Amino acid sequence: FLDEFDKKIVPSFESGGSNVNLPVQSQILTVIEGRKEIGKNKINTGNTLFIAMGAFDACRKKKAVVEKHVGFGQTNQGGEKHYAYITRADMIDLGACYELVGRFSSVINYHELAEDTVDEIIDGMVAHVSTGFDCIVRLSEKMRKTLHDNANSQYGCRIIESIIRENVMPEYLNILKENRNPEDYEIIIE
Repeated sequence: FLDEFDKKIVPSFESGGSNVNLPVQSQILTVIEGRKEIGKNKINTGNTLFIAMGAFDACRKKKAVVEKHVGFGQTNQGGEKHYAYITRADMIDLGACYELVGRFSSVINYHELAEDTVDEIIDGMVAHVSTGFDCIVRLSEKMRKTLHDNANSQYGCRIIESIIRENVMPEYLNILKENRNPEDYEIIIE
């Protein structure tokens, strides 16, 4: 499982001008091909499933740019949503080597979450934060909508817990400052 794979294919240059990610891609390729030797041991990856994950934000940012064309019959292109489909060609344009990208049998893109799925995630996070702060946390409809809007943004669902905690913390600190027991309180996030 190669997490943050997208960051290993974007060229990254050191002060001497060398792309430090090319050797990384080469090393990943040797492992995937089963040619990697560690000491006297050769790793056989013939029956290994490799999964490379990443947000590929650099690809998505390129697709979000609107190319402005002026003149008769010209159309403006680009401006795709954050969930624009990423292809192998996009990865190669970003800086991946053909051999590495070609070793993965499929490219699966993520998509926007359905509203009921986001609600389940929000409810789970509210329960988790309630347990962590030892009090009851409730959301206003306005806050629930804010969380929904953020769930399908570039931040993804990871931001939901942060927003909830960020809004619970001031009230929770007030409760503690006044030497009250948090278990006796319900914090409503507006």
